[in-house]
Amino acid sequence: MAKGGSGGSALVRVNARGEYIASVTKRTTPGTNGTTTIEAQISLDQIPVPDRRYAADVAYLNYDGDGEAVQIAFGQRAVASSTLRSAVVVKVYPDHVRKFLAGNDTFRPQLFGYLARAKATVPPMGRLCEEPGHVVSLVANILSVGYTAREAVVDLYHYNALALAKLNTGSDLAIEPVLRVDLPTTVLAALVGALNTLSAELPPEILL
Repeated sequence: MAKGGSGGSALVRVNARGEYIASVTKRTTPGTNGTTTIEAQISLDQIPVPDRRYAADVAYLNYDGDGEAVQIAFGQRAVASSTLRSAVVVKVYPDHVRKFLAGNDTFRPQLFGYLARAKATVPPMGRLCEEPGHVVSLVANILSVGYTAREAVVDLYHYNALALAKLNTGSDLAIEPVLRVDLPTTVLAALVGALNTLSAELPPEILL
């Protein structure tokens, strides 16, 4: 199975809220304008996969160009028609889209090369213009992806702003497993490609 990784190692504990505590490796880089950038390397190797699962047939990408969240919609088609039975909309803010792409710069060509050799067709990535009757909205800032043959997976995780603030004075980060999405490998490729194209339109990163 090919997968995107985050590297490093982690010692995992659980806090009172049920969040998993991962040790983080930090690297401080001084900027030319007097600012300091802190890069954090997080490993998901010992973080449990999300308990909640969603089987998706299609994916959509919505972004209004306002600098706010990118909305990734995973949809499940009805059996007897081409309409959507349900959808899960995941909000991912621009900085985390960039981090996902930077952490998987070797994964993208590997994925597309694999599909090219298999002569598989990557579907176009459009916007979700009409919501089905059942929609769930979530937020995530870590996406872990992988594929085997025709099957792919996207694991979604989230750490909140309070947990990130504590990281400034420590090396622990509370992470919540959010959702595991099972989807076709071709749909994963369409999503990764669309995010890569969209990255040129995203606003500059906000430095802490």
